[in-house]
Amino acid sequence: MHRCFPVLLFPVILLACSNRETTSTVEIIDGVRFVHNLEPLWGADPDIGLEFIQTIGQAETDDDRYLLYFPVDGAADNEGNIYILDSRRPAIRKYDSAGIHIADFGGKGSGPGEFRSSLCLDTDGEFNLYLSDMDNARINVFNSDGSFNRMVALGNFFHFFCVLSTGQIAGFDLSREEDPPKVARLLDRKGNMISTFGESKPAEDSMMAFLMNQCNIESDSVDDIYVSFNHFNRIEKFAPDGSLLMHIDRPLNFDVEHKARTSTYESGGELREYADPLLTYVSDRIGVDGQDRLWVLSFNAQPNETGSASSVFEDHTILQFDIFDREGVLLCRIPVPLPMSRFRVYGDQLLLIDPYQNVCIHKYRIAG
Repeated sequence: MHRCFPVLLFPVILLACSNRETTSTVEIIDGVRFVHNLEPLWGADPDIGLEFIQTIGQAETDDDRYLLYFPVDGAADNEGNIYILDSRRPAIRKYDSAGIHIADFGGKGSGPGEFRSSLCLDTDGEFNLYLSDMDNARINVFNSDGSFNRMVALGNFFHFFCVLSTGQIAGFDLSREEDPPKVARLLDRKGNMISTFGESKPAEDSMMAFLMNQCNIESDSVDDIYVSFNHFNRIEKFAPDGSLLMHIDRPLNFDVEHKARTSTYESGGELREYADPLLTYVSDRIGVDGQDRLWVLSFNAQPNETGSASSVFEDHTILQFDIFDREGVLLCRIPVPLPMSRFRVYGDQLLLIDPYQNVCIHKYRIAG
């Protein structure tokens, strides 16, 4: 737990831009657009700025309204309010555009509006809040004022999901019913399955397949769905019905490997084995800004340690944002300015979420 309060600061990280010829090739195969990016279109000085607005968390205070325990996700609305999922409290904490605490809602349990284990928070077109509840296999839906709206029974486990403007839900959930399995499901407002989509890569066993094919999902203003794979140089765009529209790749500073292996741990005086595959880290988390540009949190080098999220994201200097236009062209790459393990984009608001090092959320405005 860190003691904290809002800190308002206004430096601007400016990343100015230069014009270049197109630096990608495009193929159309069976109606699907394949974009192979060779280097960023805008070069090393893109015309995008990050204006640092505020931090919620990190600083010393005795005011419980500004204490964060484990902020794992966040959301924002069109009035600039911030919603923070503090999963160890557990609660959703609401702050206004100046970082002033407004309310807490949700709580630990299995009743309406309660949850036990949650990693994901998202909004729909009306800024209702959707909160995953993994232990209870459901999603809780709240109105923006914190009042309980409804529950969506999943029946299957969603690691991460996004909500379309229609209230439909798309999430990572490696299907066991299909061969080869699909990586995502599309559900209606009540949790009934509409379709599965996204081809997985085969592996020797189900655990290796699950770990190797992990991905993150986000939608844009017209409900097209983007899927970014954590351990492949592979980003895909799907129509709202789940049909594949585009495949994107980009240059990497490392080779991509997937190797099955086991490690051991001691329990009760005995050494036990567990699956510990060697997987290259390519990207983690995605977002779409108000201009429908795709932001992908990507690795420019491999972490010194793998395994827990805290060790993977320990060094933020090996992370960067790869930013693509709607056609899949890599526009630019910009460094991650502060420690974080997750981010969210809502319009021109960028939230950097740091549950491990400083236990806070930083808010930026995207300029350009």
